[in-house]
Amino acid sequence: MLASLDTRSFVCVGDRDAFSTAAVTDELVGCLREPAVVVLSGVGHLPNLERPGDFNEHLLGFLDRTRAEVGQ
Repeated sequence: MLASLDTRSFVCVGDRDAFSTAAVTDELVGCLREPAVVVLSGVGHLPNLERPGDFNEHLLGFLDRTRAEVGQ
C-alpha cells in the first residue's frame, strides 16, 4: 500500500527505539517513493515527545523544502 503513494514522506525515528528497529525503518523507507529520513540519536519510540525541538525543526524544514519544490 505504501508503495502506491505518490507523495513525499517524512520519517523520523530514534536510534534507541525498541519497537521500530532499524530493520523496520529500512523496510518502511524502502516502500516509500520520496522519503526524507531523520534518525535522532539517543531517542526511543516517540521522537516528537522525547526531543520536540529537534523533531519540529526537521519537520518544518521538510515542509518548507516540499512547499518550495512544488511551488506553493
